[in-house]
Amino acid sequence: MTSRIGERRLSALWRRTAEVTAYQGHSNLAEGLWLSVDPGGEARLSLGPKGDGFRITLRNRDSARWADFGCRLPREEYTALAQGKYLNVRIRGEGEGLTLFGVFLRHVRKPGGTVDISSENGVLSPGGRVECDLRIPLDHDLIGKADELELVLAFYHDRMDMSFETFELSVTN
Repeated sequence: MTSRIGERRLSALWRRTAEVTAYQGHSNLAEGLWLSVDPGGEARLSLGPKGDGFRITLRNRDSARWADFGCRLPREEYTALAQGKYLNVRIRGEGEGLTLFGVFLRHVRKPGGTVDISSENGVLSPGGRVECDLRIPLDHDLIGKADELELVLAFYHDRMDMSFETFELSVTN
């Protein structure tokens, strides 16, 4: 059985009419969606409209400890996550040059810190067409104790330019 999650929140990515850039900190895209870069570095992470989808660009990542795109999953979807075996992330798009990022589910406890569980594979492409179906194993105990759950894309290469046609989340048993 498969159930889609996060659709309402992620749909804001397709409605963007202007580019948003995070530089030395955090920039909100919409409720529960953000870009975040190390405030001590010179990285610039941007998200804006591109055709029927959206585009993420990154510059100067090597100067920063992190550069992330995040999506807080709505609490009403925690039940589906707690009953599933995997959170699936489907990505379709086009990369210009090297594309390298990881995907993980962050379990946030207040207070108490975070626990990240990554997908079995990351995204690595020399450029051109990118088609990935990633799976993140779900830990029911961590989900039950989490105050918040966040899907995070962590960008690792100094530069990136990728257009996303598809970015979908689903849960499978």
